Amino acid sequence: MSEESEKIMFVKVPLPREVVELARARGVSAEELAKAAETLLLLEAVSMESKLEMEDALKIADEATRKAWARLKGAMQQ
Repeated sequence: MSEESEKIMFVKVPLPREVVELARARGVSAEELAKAAETLLLLEAVSMESKLEMEDALKIADEATRKAWARLKGAMQQ
């Protein structure tokens, strides 16, 4: 196993059907949806590793998730 592959961890993350259906209706590809989920996961991990209190980190992650949902739903209404 190479050093590079040891730095990467792969996990399966189920996406709610509602998210997948909204994305598909908007024309978002599976690759784009996966990248968006990865970005949100990274944001949450970074906020949790920062010097913030856990409660603050969770608030930041929740706010990012809410904004992403709002943007996706807003785009669906147009």
